[in-house]
Amino acid sequence: SLEEAREVTRLNKYTPKQAFEMLALEADLTDGYLDKQTFFKAFKGIVQAQGGLKSRSEQERLVSVLHRLFDVFDQDGNGVVDFEEIASGLSVLCNGDTETKAQAAFDLYDYDGDGYISLS
Repeated sequence: SLEEAREVTRLNKYTPKQAFEMLALEADLTDGYLDKQTFFKAFKGIVQAQGGLKSRSEQERLVSVLHRLFDVFDQDGNGVVDFEEIASGLSVLCNGDTETKAQAAFDLYDYDGDGYISLS
């Protein structure tokens, strides 16, 4: 379920912007894309930052959820998750009210911080 994914990945502890920044650090290392291995590594880092997982069953649940999330995030099915796919997925999974999530999504596309989304 969506709630299970939020809980086991610990995304319920982050705003979309915070989670995106953590994932972006991994994406920068791989030319702006996350393959499945890097996606798993990045999410495991997010979970560790919130105290990790206590049991083997939680770890197995995380792996299962991450497989499903990767497939959902990879909307075009090319085997990697790009910036737009990450932003879309995080806006659904992270903590925050609708206004916070909308602002975070806007901020992700406002590259120069001028309050506008430019087409170029």
